[in-house]
Amino acid sequence: MRPLVVSILGLAFLFSAQRCEAGEFSCNSIDGEFTRCALRDAHKMKVKLKLDREGGCKRGDTWGVDADGVWVDMGCRAVFAYKDPATRTWWRRFVPKFGQ
Repeated sequence: MRPLVVSILGLAFLFSAQRCEAGEFSCNSIDGEFTRCALRDAHKMKVKLKLDREGGCKRGDTWGVDADGVWVDMGCRAVFAYKDPATRTWWRRFVPKFGQ
């Protein structure tokens, strides 16, 4: 019985030890110029504005996301948070999110 339990726990660890991509970064439009901040596979990430330093950042207007990263323009200076939704622990895919 004991080897079976160890094997099951080992399998659970193996499947849950996936790469986790999440974090924060700052991207600033200096002197109102267009700036691109590299973020690998940005178009696959969930990117959100965490802190708008100047109060003028609006998605689709002064900032956005494309395949190369996050871009800012017209003086947008912000901290962005990102997360790769594909890196969720395998068993969490079967558990509904709170409130759904």
